[in-house]
Amino acid sequence: MYARIREEGGNPSADVWFGGTTDPFNQARVSGLLYSFVPENAANLRAPMLKCPEGYWHGIYVGYLGFIINQEELDRMGLPVPRDWEDLLDPMYRGLIAFANPGTSGTGRQLLNTITMLYDFDEDRAMDFFKRLDENIRRLT
Repeated sequence: MYARIREEGGNPSADVWFGGTTDPFNQARVSGLLYSFVPENAANLRAPMLKCPEGYWHGIYVGYLGFIINQEELDRMGLPVPRDWEDLLDPMYRGLIAFANPGTSGTGRQLLNTITMLYDFDEDRAMDFFKRLDENIRRLT
């Protein structure tokens, strides 16, 4: 949808874009392709992550994203279980992380979006996280 809206170049074929993950909505917001609108019920969305602070999108569901570990392998290597995203940046996990390529995987894109939201939409901080994570990644699937 983002590509279609961008290609329509200010002559949209629809009034409302409904559904999807927040990453294309954020791209459209940054590109100036959306209008800000705050519906009356937006006040009921208490969690900041459920809405764009400027009113460009409002979430209707929450999906969970996490990581899995191989306990046997960590035990064999004498490594602790990572407990949060920041833990994955520790050099002790270098070469032990696989991650879905965000260019080809919706889950990979969702990880980009999740980290960006965790850093309060500060894209510079989020990209710094991924640069540091990249040092530990063995494989992008």
